[in-house]
Amino acid sequence: MDQERTKSQKEDNTTGIVQIKCGLFPSMPIFVSLHKKDSSTSSDPTMNSPHLIAQRLSKIQHVNGNTACDLLLSSYNSLEEENNNHHHKDNNSSSSNNDVDNHLGGLLVGNYFALADASRIFSLDHLSVAIHTALLRTYRHSLHDTDHLNRHRGKALESIVCAAGSTHVASILKDYAFLLPTPPQSNHQDNKEDVAHHDGTHNHVWLLIGVNVSLDVFRQVLLDKNIGLESVPPEPSENMTKYFSRERTSEEITALIKSYKITREEVAMQGLERAIIHRVASKFYTS
Repeated sequence: MDQERTKSQKEDNTTGIVQIKCGLFPSMPIFVSLHKKDSSTSSDPTMNSPHLIAQRLSKIQHVNGNTACDLLLSSYNSLEEENNNHHHKDNNSSSSNNDVDNHLGGLLVGNYFALADASRIFSLDHLSVAIHTALLRTYRHSLHDTDHLNRHRGKALESIVCAAGSTHVASILKDYAFLLPTPPQSNHQDNKEDVAHHDGTHNHVWLLIGVNVSLDVFRQVLLDKNIGLESVPPEPSENMTKYFSRERTSEEITALIKSYKITREEVAMQGLERAIIHRVASKFYTS
C-alpha cells in the first residue's frame, strides 16, 4: 500500500496541495488540500462557514486549464443570485423536498470542486478508491441515459458520495459534504445564527477536492475571497499525512464503525482502513 501511495499521490510541499493519480483515468488531474479552522479564525461565522463554502464551490460550472478565477466566479456570482431568488420562493412555499440539488437551479452540482468533512475520511487511499468509483460511475452514466444516478451531481461531489458508508444521498450530502437540504444564505443578517448553529463551536477539519482542474485553478480557488478559503489556508502536506495517520480515539473508531456499517470482527480480521475501503468499493454493488 505504501508503494501504491508513492505512485498515486504526489505532494506539493510548498502549498500543502496533494495530487491524486487515477490509474483508470491517468489524464484526469485531481488535487486535494487539508484545512483546519478554529474558533479564532473569524468572529463572523458567515465568512468561512464550511456550509457556505461548500455551496459556493458546488456552483462553479466552467473550468479549463487557462481559466482565470474571476471567470470561474462570474459563473458562481450569477448562480448565487439565481439561488437567492429560488430561496425566497422556497420561503413562500410549504415544500418539504430534501434534495439539495433543487436549490441549484437544476445545474450540475459539484462537478469540479467539493468540500468534505475530513474526520469522516480515513486516509487518502480511502479517498482515492472513492474518486475512482465516482469517475467510473459518472463515465458509465454518461454512456447510458438512465435515471439511476442523480445527474445533477458532478464528479467532485460524487467522490464524496462514494467515500461515505451509506447510500442515502441526502444524509451523505449533509454529513460528509456540508450541503444542507435548505442552504443557508450568507447575504441575510439573520442567517448568522443559522450558520453558527449548523457549524457548531468545535474545530473543523476539511478536505477540498478538485477534479479535472489544473493546479493553477485549484490555487486560485484557495485564494479567492469570494469562496472563503483564503482565511483557512491549506495545511502543509506533512500535516495532512500526520492527520490521517494519527491514532484514533475509541470514540472515533466507534463512530467510523457505525458510519461505515462494518463490524468489529471485520476490523479485527483486516484492520479498520481495509474494512472501510472494502465497504465503499462494494456498497453500490451489494444489497
